[in-house]
Amino acid sequence: MASQLYSPMFIGNVKIKNRLVMPSVNLSYATAEGHVTSRVVDFYTARAKGGAGLIVIGAVGVDPDFVSPAGVLQLSSDDHIRGMTALTDSIHTAGSKCFVQLWHPGAYARSGEYGKTAVAPSAVLSGFTKETPRELTMSEIKKIVKLFGKAAERAKLAGFDGIELCGNSGYLISQFLSAKTNNRDDIYGGYEVSERMRFLKEVLTAVRRSVGPDYPISVRLAGNEFVNGGNGINDCITVAKQLEKLSVCALSITGGWHETGIPQLTMDVPSGAFVYLARMVKRNVSIPVIACNRLNIKTAEKIIDDGDADFAGICRGFIADPELGNKGMTGEYSLIRPCIGCNQGCMDHIFRMKPLSCLSNPDTYSDAMTAAKVRSKRILVVGAGPAGLEFARLAALKGHKVTVREAEKKAGGLLNLASATAYRKDFLKLVDWLVNSCIDAGVHLEFGVRMDGSDIAASLRYDFDHVVLATGSLPKEPDFPISSEANVFNARQVLSGSAQVGKRVLIVGSNSTAVETALYLSEAGTIDADTLRFLTEHNAESPELLRQMLFEGNRQISLLVRHSKLGRDIGPSTRWAQLATLKRRGVDSIMMDSIVLLDEGCAKIKVDGAIKRIECDSVVLCIGSDSSIPHFDEDAYAGRVTVIGDAENVGKLDAALLSAHKAAVEI
Repeated sequence: MASQLYSPMFIGNVKIKNRLVMPSVNLSYATAEGHVTSRVVDFYTARAKGGAGLIVIGAVGVDPDFVSPAGVLQLSSDDHIRGMTALTDSIHTAGSKCFVQLWHPGAYARSGEYGKTAVAPSAVLSGFTKETPRELTMSEIKKIVKLFGKAAERAKLAGFDGIELCGNSGYLISQFLSAKTNNRDDIYGGYEVSERMRFLKEVLTAVRRSVGPDYPISVRLAGNEFVNGGNGINDCITVAKQLEKLSVCALSITGGWHETGIPQLTMDVPSGAFVYLARMVKRNVSIPVIACNRLNIKTAEKIIDDGDADFAGICRGFIADPELGNKGMTGEYSLIRPCIGCNQGCMDHIFRMKPLSCLSNPDTYSDAMTAAKVRSKRILVVGAGPAGLEFARLAALKGHKVTVREAEKKAGGLLNLASATAYRKDFLKLVDWLVNSCIDAGVHLEFGVRMDGSDIAASLRYDFDHVVLATGSLPKEPDFPISSEANVFNARQVLSGSAQVGKRVLIVGSNSTAVETALYLSEAGTIDADTLRFLTEHNAESPELLRQMLFEGNRQISLLVRHSKLGRDIGPSTRWAQLATLKRRGVDSIMMDSIVLLDEGCAKIKVDGAIKRIECDSVVLCIGSDSSIPHFDEDAYAGRVTVIGDAENVGKLDAALLSAHKAAVEI
């Protein structure tokens, strides 16, 4: 029986063709003034064609005094209506409905981005911006309320099917709702959340007055803010009940604020981890509830079929694969390009005021990349890592006859090592998708075939028109002495499970590989999820002991850092969570000037000019990588050899995939 996810349902008087919602996301594709561009239209139209029943456009600014130059959409002026109309027309033609999320940044407006001090209910230091906003006056609050109303009027004129108010993630409406950020002693404050709702109620009244009695209005709320002193699920339920009485047509329930200490969207968050928030709200209201946060298509189907929510909100899944809805509906799960929760192109880019992209989907890096079909060539790809597979997939789709040869017994390259820790397994989803897509495109895959320079030259002479080298990288050689008795490994040996690492471990390095290696090694001896659930269910041990067992492993681990920021190459949306986990597990860092010698049972390092000896059983080197290219006479085959991925330039995964994508477009 088909999942109810693909059945229609109403929000207010608007019929949505299925229960799949693409929630709001800032693309940073708009102009500096917030106008719609062709890239915005193309992006959302592709998702509408791909099966999203409802697309929520946003966040969309309402205040002309707070217009981000980073390409954030606006409805703060009548001048924005024309572009928005083109957007809604295109989405409707593609078969989807669209709401617009009206938004004000409040305290989250960085002064460096907006050129002025942020405003908020109270002058409370923002954990997100690390700045203190200015408290709004009564007259300023009234002005902002009117701005929401005017933006709503423009939204209706532009053809949107409904409006969503942004009352989540720590922005202005949620700042008024929260006890953490609303310390006012006037009519906009109060001890109870029902009292702190006044601003939201006034915004709703202004919006309703602008759009009329039958126009759908929804509100997006934090089910739990997950910040100290903030609102929890019971507060959210109180607000939800009040909103239903105020003729709100739907509620979108998400997780915490941007400044929360609880990961919301990173790879370590299990799919559907925060569905319980929507479930609890749904039990208390009769209007449609949208469940969000880290959902994949199978989880979405289960949510709807189990009755946990009425709609499933999948944002980054639609970014990774615009055809997500169509593929899910036809059961083509293996061909869905996965969101792996890496945050490298979405959250990290947005926080850095850069246009949104997606590691899994290099198409999002540019609106000019196409793969027009050309005269077919016989192409050999050496290496079945992510870059090699991405090139092979695209080249085959262009009509080339592609063979991939990989020295190892399986595909994936370094992604197999990156997925070694329990919380990084989603990297394997990308590998599976790349392999399945290559097979679907007709790529011939050969494993356990090692190619040296003479093999590559022979292939060019006799069998192939072009060779693509996706041969990856090798660990850097250390620039410090190591005695023959020292028990030293590199990170790849450790993460592959081929190294016998002792109890006292020193990890040399401060990069992402060093952090991931420390996370991997610190898992040993901790309690697994199934055992934790069993012991908790049967009340076998105290909660305190069980929590201790979650974090106490059987190794003593230290990172040797050369006066560098730990995890400096990890994105801002992920780094804090990984470092917090290391701290909980007792992994420490030792700052040093240099390594003098790695010897049997110890490392001798220099700290502030003095030699220090640290006892250890094993040392793991995480000091970077160098490109690896087989040696052969490249000049003899000029124009017939392309180098991609880490073999071309060692970097992050998104760069490797983009390198492959560009090469496939150009060949």
